Amino acid sequence: MAFVGFFALFHGHAHGAEIPRLAEPAAYVGGFMLATAALHIMGVLIGELCRMFPNPAATRALLGAGVAGVGAHMLLLSYGIV
Repeated sequence: MAFVGFFALFHGHAHGAEIPRLAEPAAYVGGFMLATAALHIMGVLIGELCRMFPNPAATRALLGAGVAGVGAHMLLLSYGIV
């Protein structure tokens, strides 16, 4: 958890550093807050829906691996590797 928190601090700083350069910082912050809330709600809903399957922990692990795979693919695409 400390590792994730360490990188979350820099991730948040990167988004916060963008705010002063924008024409409408209030709109940016409002949209960012709504998007963050939507992501958290979707995560909770997906976690709850996993309870419908015979092995909820394995289902969550499989979904997590899929999300990590999509993220790795996007990273490779951004560097022109794929």
